[in-house]
Amino acid sequence: MSSSDNPSLYAAREPIFPRRVSGPFRRLKWWIMAVTLGIYYLTPWIRWDRGPNLPDQAVLVDLAGRRFFFFWIEIWPHEFYFVAGLLIMAGLGLFLFTSALGRVWCGYACPQTVWTDLFILTERWIDGDRNARVRLWNEKWNFRKVRLRAVKYAIWLFIGLATGGAWVFYFTDAPTLLRDLLTFSAHPVAYTTIAILTFTTVMFGGIAREQVCIYMCPWPRIQAAMMDEDTITVAYRDWRGEPRGKHRKAEGAEELGDCIDCNACVAVCPMGIDIRNGQQMECITCALCIDACDDVMAKIGKDRGLIDYLALTDEEAERAGAKPRPIWQHVLRPRTILYTSLWSLVGIGLVFALFVRPDIDLTVAPVRNPIFVTLSDGSIRNAYDVRLRNKHGEDRPFRVTIKGDPSLRVSLEGTPYETVSVPADTTMLQRVYVTAPGGSDPSRTERVDLRFWVRICRMASALTKTAHSTGKEDDMGELTGRKVFAITAIAFGIIITVNVTLAVQAVRTFPGLEVANSYVASQRFDTDRAAQEALGWTADAGYEGGTLTLVIRDKGGRAVDVDALEATIGRPTHVRDDDRPAFDRRGGVYAASVDLGAGLWVLRFSAAAPDGTQFRQHLSFEVKG
Repeated sequence: MSSSDNPSLYAAREPIFPRRVSGPFRRLKWWIMAVTLGIYYLTPWIRWDRGPNLPDQAVLVDLAGRRFFFFWIEIWPHEFYFVAGLLIMAGLGLFLFTSALGRVWCGYACPQTVWTDLFILTERWIDGDRNARVRLWNEKWNFRKVRLRAVKYAIWLFIGLATGGAWVFYFTDAPTLLRDLLTFSAHPVAYTTIAILTFTTVMFGGIAREQVCIYMCPWPRIQAAMMDEDTITVAYRDWRGEPRGKHRKAEGAEELGDCIDCNACVAVCPMGIDIRNGQQMECITCALCIDACDDVMAKIGKDRGLIDYLALTDEEAERAGAKPRPIWQHVLRPRTILYTSLWSLVGIGLVFALFVRPDIDLTVAPVRNPIFVTLSDGSIRNAYDVRLRNKHGEDRPFRVTIKGDPSLRVSLEGTPYETVSVPADTTMLQRVYVTAPGGSDPSRTERVDLRFWVRICRMASALTKTAHSTGKEDDMGELTGRKVFAITAIAFGIIITVNVTLAVQAVRTFPGLEVANSYVASQRFDTDRAAQEALGWTADAGYEGGTLTLVIRDKGGRAVDVDALEATIGRPTHVRDDDRPAFDRRGGVYAASVDLGAGLWVLRFSAAAPDGTQFRQHLSFEVKG
């Protein structure tokens, strides 16, 4: 508990200055950074010839034309399901990689990681490596410090400007927009977007850095639902490295582990954590600590892998001296196979839909004001708004006909023919009239089914839409309310099912309830804390030979007797192994016989002093294998 009378809820950021490291994982990150940044900055400048009536930019989000171009693929607004499918594949891919390799996305390919690496690289070029940057940070302001800061921020600003500029190039022709930007004739929206993205890039990648991952990103808090004991992630082999020690020639050096406590793994970590303390929410599994540790092990003549990618299921085998299971056995398991199957099904479905989609399309909507018109000769006429979509790169004549009752006649507004010319790569709205002669069966019937046919003249391609022609009421038969409800229910059913599944898995790993009502507990927190601190008691816990011990001492270091001692022993991350030990007082020490496995444990206990004051503590300790 804090000893301050007015505890602050704000913690100032401790600056992190990662040390330069070399190794296979660092080189892999350099390659990924170069490839991803190259794709992002250069893609808008790639040209792709689509013909005289279409833009020649390979990747273009044409908001004005309401289309998305990706090389030879053209996505129209009504085909947004392709984008939705890609988002689903991205989510499933994230689940797959996380369940197999932990936060590998965060450590290697996340934009926050990529740009942070770029900003740290420029900072290292200007300010020097870790020690030089620490000295510069603690140095008083002088001309040299101002000069270095000005150069660094200028380069950061240029990177942010290039990032914001590259983003807007995806939404219009890049060469044209660049010329307009340089001549100050571009739309204000372009300048505003670039300014906002420049600010966020510098803020997130250069200044906030690890705070974005720790406080802003939700993924560290939900990743536990994606991981299990077979997930391969960065970890420290404490059974090999402990006890730590630097003096290898001193007495008792033969009892030391391989870890020389050089803190190289901490110095290179961009999150500023110590992986030797176990898995932590801040860890992005970038594996730079592996490179640093392997380098140290090579220098002292030890085997690599003190810090390495490993799975928890291999821990007991490795502690016993056995070899871990092959990586493929960890990767190929029911969860990852399920994610891979779902990802593949969505991908195959999108590819199939992409290749079977027609080159022409139409949408039929009845005109409901008025619902029908009675002509002077007694005929009944219905009107329809038909959207004709020509996806070809040249103008095409569309012929509109209907199939249904032979007496029905079709006519197009603005032309005496059944054919209308639709411009290349556009959608045209055409008013179509369907007339039932007076006295015919359709004119005396409430509802008549008919089918719209659209053909490209002299071409075999054709599309159909079913509608209903009625004498008194028109209704579309292609997309009904029931179908929309079914689609919506299925979509939300999938979303709710996935969220409930993830929530259940996350709750199963929750370490337990701290207080039944946080508001009620907060009303007495300060009072209870002051009373407990007034006792001046301290507590220590240990475990050896199947016996859990607890010692509570007063200000003078003497063991004290307590009333109503209640305790729970369990793991920090789940409640499956929780147990309530039965403590007995044995010569000033409270002891209980329990069977604890290797790893971290937390003893949570509450005891009452003779005056009734409650003394509560959470004590963490490690059981060696």
